[in-house]
Amino acid sequence: MAYDDQRAWTVLFGGAGASGYLGDTWSWDGSAWIQRAASGPAARSGHTMAHDARRGRTVLFGGRDGGSFFGDTWEWDGSTWTQVPVAGPAPRHRHGLAFDSQRGRSVLFGGAFASGYLADTWEWDGAVWFAHLFATGPSARQSPGIAYDAQRARSVLFGGLDASGPLGDTWDWDGLAWRHRSSFGPTPRAGHAVVYDAGRGRCVLFGGMDGASPPNALGDTLEWDGSIWVPRLVTATIARSDHAVAYDARRAMHVLFGGTVAGSRLGDTWERQGPSFSSATPYGSGCGNPPLELWPVPGANPNLNSTAMAQVTQVPGSVAFVAAGLSRAWFGPFPLPVTLAGFGMPGCFLLQSSEAAALPATPTGTGSASFSLQVPNSISLLGFHLYLQAWAHAPGQNPANTIASNGLDWCIGNRSPVLAAITEEFLDDSKLDRDVSSGTWAGGLGTFGPIGGDGRHGTFAPELGTSLGLINGKRTFVFDTDATTIPAANTRPNVPLSISDGRFWFDKMVVPGDVRLRFTGSRPPQFTVAGKIDVLGEIDVAGATLTSLPVNSQYTGQLGGAGGIFGGSGGQGGDKCLGTGYLPNYDGRAGGDASVLGGRAYAASTSGTGGSGSHVFPVSGLSAALIFAAPTGVNYTPSAAAGGGGGGLRAAGDTGRVVSNNHPDPVLLVPPRLDAMGPPAAGGTAVQFFPWPAAGGTLRASEHFLVGGSGGGGAGSHACLCIAAVNPRVWSPGGGGGGGGGALSLRAGDSLSIGALGRVNASGGAAASSSGITASSSPPPGGGGSGGSVVLQSGRLAMVQGVIDVRGGNGGTFNRSSSVSTPPSGASVQIAGGNGSAGFVRCELPGTVTTAVIANALPAPTPENVGTLVEQDELVAFQSTWYSTNLAQTPDYLRYEIVATVDGQQVLFSDDPAVSPIQATFGAPVRAFFQSANLDLVTGVPVPLPGQTQPAIRRWYPAVRATGSQPGMVSDGLNGFRFALVFDRSQAISVTIDRVSVYYRV
Repeated sequence: MAYDDQRAWTVLFGGAGASGYLGDTWSWDGSAWIQRAASGPAARSGHTMAHDARRGRTVLFGGRDGGSFFGDTWEWDGSTWTQVPVAGPAPRHRHGLAFDSQRGRSVLFGGAFASGYLADTWEWDGAVWFAHLFATGPSARQSPGIAYDAQRARSVLFGGLDASGPLGDTWDWDGLAWRHRSSFGPTPRAGHAVVYDAGRGRCVLFGGMDGASPPNALGDTLEWDGSIWVPRLVTATIARSDHAVAYDARRAMHVLFGGTVAGSRLGDTWERQGPSFSSATPYGSGCGNPPLELWPVPGANPNLNSTAMAQVTQVPGSVAFVAAGLSRAWFGPFPLPVTLAGFGMPGCFLLQSSEAAALPATPTGTGSASFSLQVPNSISLLGFHLYLQAWAHAPGQNPANTIASNGLDWCIGNRSPVLAAITEEFLDDSKLDRDVSSGTWAGGLGTFGPIGGDGRHGTFAPELGTSLGLINGKRTFVFDTDATTIPAANTRPNVPLSISDGRFWFDKMVVPGDVRLRFTGSRPPQFTVAGKIDVLGEIDVAGATLTSLPVNSQYTGQLGGAGGIFGGSGGQGGDKCLGTGYLPNYDGRAGGDASVLGGRAYAASTSGTGGSGSHVFPVSGLSAALIFAAPTGVNYTPSAAAGGGGGGLRAAGDTGRVVSNNHPDPVLLVPPRLDAMGPPAAGGTAVQFFPWPAAGGTLRASEHFLVGGSGGGGAGSHACLCIAAVNPRVWSPGGGGGGGGGALSLRAGDSLSIGALGRVNASGGAAASSSGITASSSPPPGGGGSGGSVVLQSGRLAMVQGVIDVRGGNGGTFNRSSSVSTPPSGASVQIAGGNGSAGFVRCELPGTVTTAVIANALPAPTPENVGTLVEQDELVAFQSTWYSTNLAQTPDYLRYEIVATVDGQQVLFSDDPAVSPIQATFGAPVRAFFQSANLDLVTGVPVPLPGQTQPAIRRWYPAVRATGSQPGMVSDGLNGFRFALVFDRSQAISVTIDRVSVYYRV
C-alpha cells in the first residue's frame, strides 16, 4: 500500500485473502474504498509498493503467489498498471521498499526467497535498477519496516526476521552507506509497518509479531525522531502483523488496512491522526487603568488528565473571577465582541459567551491571581475550545466599578507542542542568496558588505516604469526620477513607496537584453542594489543629437538638443537677423551648464561649462556690412558666423569657429578672407573633479562624481552665401547645440556586470551639419554637448564586457559652396561647431583597481577613472534562501532570536519580549524581515497551494509572531521561510551576526 500524493488517495494492490492470492487494485480517499482495476500484476502477497512523487507513479516489486517468487517491476499511473521490462533484484517477497524523495529513487532492501534471506540493497530511478553490491549494513532478513525520513534525508529501517527470530535493530541509508543507529527501542519484531509522518517529521511504527512461541501480535505505536524511539500511548486498533500502512499527507492521517492475528486475516480499515496539540492563546485586549490581563501559565496547557492554569495580572485588589464560554463568536444572538459601555464599563468588551460565570481565581499576591481547571481524561475532548475572560472589582474606575481582561483561548489536546527551531549559524554561504545580498557568511559570522542599501523597493523589473513600446528593436521603458511609485507588492514594507529624489533601492537588478531604460525628471537616477546588477540590455541617458539644420525661412533659432537626465540642454541658435541692425537674440545662446548635486565641493566650477553661443555676423546685424566681390549681380558673400562652442566637462569644450573661405584677404592677398569670418565661440569650461577627497565637500564619491553634462552652444544668425542682387538680402537662423549627456550611478552590494551586448550610454549629443551646393544662405551649426557621467561601484566585483560611452558630441559642420564656387563671384565656406568634452566614468571596487575592469569605456580609461571603494552605505542588507520545516502542515511560528555582536558587545534581538526587550526593527542597529512560502518537501522551492497556479509566497513581515493588531509571519501559515537582515550604520559602527533562529511548535 502507498499514498499517491498527486491523486490524493491511498493505493492498495493484492495480498492474501481467505480464498487465496489477490490481484485487484483499490484506492482509499478517506471515506470509501473504490476498486480501480481488476487486472495488472499477477495475484500475489508479500510484495512492496512505494510512490515515486517525482514521476507520479506507484512502484511495485516482487512478492509470491504460494509457489512462485516474483522479480518483476510494475508501475501504476492512477489508472493502468504497466510492467517495466528491466533486469533488477532477484525474485523475493517480504522485502522493504521506500521512496527517497530527495534523490528520486525507490530504495529496496532484503527479503526472502526459497533458499533463505537476503541482505542486498537496490535503488530504482524509474528506468534502471542500481545494485549497491558493496554496501554493508543490516543483516539478511525478511519483513523489516522501512520508511524515508524526509526531514533527515535518510531511509530508516527497523527489525525484521532472520533464522534466529525477530530483530530489533535500527539502521538508516543515505544513498551511499548504511549506518547502525540503535539496538534499543521497540521490542524485536517482524511484519510491522513503518511510515513517515511528514506533518511532524517522525517515522511511526505500529504492530508486528514478536519472537514468542507461539508468536504474539503486537499493537503498540512508537516514533523515531532521528535519535531515539519514543513510545506513544494511543487508543489501539487490534494488534496485528503483516498489515499495510500509508501516510495520507493531504489529510495528515495514518491509514492502516488488514493484516493477520492468530492466523486469521483481517480486512478492516483504521485511521490515526497524529498527537493533538494543546494550546493557550491570548486574544483581544482588556480594560482598566492598568488593564486587567489574563495569560497562560507555561507548562500548564489544557491537556487530557491534567490541570490547566492561567494567570490574572494587574488586579486592582487581589480578588478576580473568570468566566468561561464555548464561543468567542456569539453571545446568544449577539455577535462578539459586545461593548459593555451600556453597562457602565466604557472601553470594556465581552469576549466570550459566558456559559459559566464567576469562577473564582485564587489570589497569589498583590495584584495577581491564578485560575485552574482539571481536564478530564476523555478523548472526545480533543480539539475542544474553551474561552476564558477574567473580571475584577475596580472601585472608581467606571460606573460599574468593574473591569475585564483580554480573552484566553484554551484548546484541549493530549500533548503539549514540541518546540523546534531552524538556526542559521553562518558557517558557510550555502544559504546566502548572493543575488540579493551584500556581505559574506563564513566561519560562524554573517558580515555585511560596505554598500548595497536595504533593498526596500524589492526586485527591479522594467515594467515598474512606463512602456514606450518597441523602439529600434528594444522594449523601451521610461522612469520618472521625480515621480515613480513602487507598488506595495514589490516592497519589503508592503506599502507603496514613492520616489522623488531619483534614488532607487532594489534588492536585485537585471536589465534584459531586449530592454532599453530611459529617464525623465530633474534628478539623476541612482540605483543602489543590495545584491547584483546585471545590464544585458541598454541604459540610455545620452544627450539628444540634432540631425538637421533649420531652413533659412525660419525666424526663430533652432532649439538645442535636450540634455540627458540631469544634463544641460544645447543652446538655441540665434533668431534670423533682418539685416537692419543688431539685437541680442540674433546671437546663439549658450548651452546649459553641467549639473551637480547640492553640497559638492567644486560646485562653482560648473558655471560657464555650457558651450558659448556664437555672435551674429556681421556683428552689426546690417546687410550693408556683408562682403561681396561686387554689391550687385550674382555674387555670393563669404561672410559667416562661427559655429557654437562645445560643452565642457572633464576638459574644456572645443571652440566654435569659421574654419576657412576661398576669398583672398585684401591685405594678405591669399585666402581666407579674415574680415569675412565671425568671431569664435569659446567652448565651455571644465568641471573640477580632483583632488579627491574633495576639500570641504559633503558628498560621497558616488555623488561627487555624478555630474550631468553641459550643452553645446547655439550658432548666431548670418547671411553666408546669400546673393548680392537680392534685396533684402536673405539671412538664416542659427543652428542649435547638442544636449549634454546625463548622469547615472549603478551601485551593487555584490556583483556588477555589463554583458557583452550591454550598453550604458551617457554620451553628449551632436549638433547638425550641412554640406554641398546652395543657392542662398544656409544656417551655421551649433556645438556638441559634453558627455555625462557614469558611476560604477561594487562591494565585491565588477565585470564590464559591454560599452560605457561618455564621449562628447561632435560639433556640427558647415561645408557649403555656391553653384559657381570660384571667387570673386562664387564662394566656398567651412564652419565648425566645437566638439563637446568627454564626460567621466568612475569605477570603484574593494582593493586595488586597474583600468582593465572598464577597458571598453569610451573614451579609453585612464587611472583617474578607477579607485578603491571606501564609501559605506548607511543601510546594508543580506538575505537567506528558503528554509523548510519539512512539515506538510503549517507550523506554529513562535519567535525569532538573532544574536549579533554590536560594537564589540553581544546583543540578543527577538520579537518575543519574554526572550529579549530588544527587537530588530527601525531604530535598532539590526532590522529583520521574514517571508513565508509553501515549499515542496522534495525540492525545497516554493510551489502553489492546492487549487492554485502560482507559487505561494507571502509578504515580508518585521516579526515572526503576531501581537495584537500587528501580524507576523505566522499569520500566513506556510511551511517554509526566508529572512533578510539590514545593518543600520546610523545606530552602530560595527555589526556581525552570530546566529538567527526561528522557533516553532510541531
